Amino acid sequence: PFTYVDTHAGRGVYDLEADAASKEIGILQVAEAWASTGASSTPISEYLTALKDFNKRSKSAGSLRHYLGSPALAQLWLRPQDDAVLFEISQESCAELERNIGLVHPTSSSRLEIRQDNSYWWLLHGKIKHTMFEGREIG
Repeated sequence: PFTYVDTHAGRGVYDLEADAASKEIGILQVAEAWASTGASSTPISEYLTALKDFNKRSKSAGSLRHYLGSPALAQLWLRPQDDAVLFEISQESCAELERNIGLVHPTSSSRLEIRQDNSYWWLLHGKIKHTMFEGREIG
């Protein structure tokens, strides 16, 4: 088992239609370029499959409306024996993160903690002694 730590988790899931600039760059360009290659069974195709599956579940009419950030992808791919600690210092973003993570994988059995906290302070001031880290070395 391992513990995934995201020091700047953000909202976890992002609505690409809420940001007009995002529609012209980034993940949409990757998805279009990848579709034209016809390649399959690679990390990129697994990533795009995760995006498409989430968008289908969120009723996005077959388009890539939602982008999954790193905490959402980690939640999808963590094993039941793994842990996750997600930090977001912004109260508004942290509240959205909590809601969005529930949408990503509502039945996940991974152990997950979301903290509205300064991750660097928490990690540098001995708070790493959290139960999720007992018996594990940070190096």
